[in-house]
Amino acid sequence: MVRSLVLAVVALCLSATLIAQQSMSNDSVIKLVKAGLSDDLIISTINASPGTYDTSADGLIALKRSGTSDKVVATIVAKDARNGAAVAEHAAAIPPPPATTQNIQSGGLPKIFVKADQDFAVALTAALNKKRARATVVLNQNDAEYVLQSAGVAAKQESGASKIARCLFAYCAGIEGSSSVSVQLIQVSNSSVVWAYQVRKGNGGPVGIQSLSEAVAKHLKNEFLDQRK
Repeated sequence: MVRSLVLAVVALCLSATLIAQQSMSNDSVIKLVKAGLSDDLIISTINASPGTYDTSADGLIALKRSGTSDKVVATIVAKDARNGAAVAEHAAAIPPPPATTQNIQSGGLPKIFVKADQDFAVALTAALNKKRARATVVLNQNDAEYVLQSAGVAAKQESGASKIARCLFAYCAGIEGSSSVSVQLIQVSNSSVVWAYQVRKGNGGPVGIQSLSEAVAKHLKNEFLDQRK
């Protein structure tokens, strides 16, 4: 019994080593999840392996539907963001910021916690990564330097009544019309609002959510993150 357990552990470690030598992707992570590997082992493999990930809204939703945990999804987003930031810094020959106790884990990038309805938060995270925003999205608000706080998404359904209703993303599917949202970026250290933005798009449902999140990410990147020294 003991020998069988030892052999199983050795085999699992060897498998993780072989996986770590390969380039990872969303499909690779889904295979590991379906094989029953623990979150800690999957996260270690992601961090130790080269990889190219689809962190769009559709890519992240596909990961969640496959049973991937929030911890693993967050690791994928962070890894892809680090890869993108490294490429951008190399191309622009931007010297890295001096290492400090506060910025070692985030690579010197500001740490942002997205406070919004769950599905809009996922869309915002994906959009920030797509726009190569110079920031690290964290899942624990206590680790954040900034909180990106969103009001509920307002969707206008073009029906006979044509009324405006506050709605969650999951309940907006298939709605045509328009959507809008307001966001604030709050600096945790002094609770000050350092950036704010309001956007309205001429579509609703999933398309509207994606349009809103990409507009927020674009303006946050251009108007605040890229202006930081």
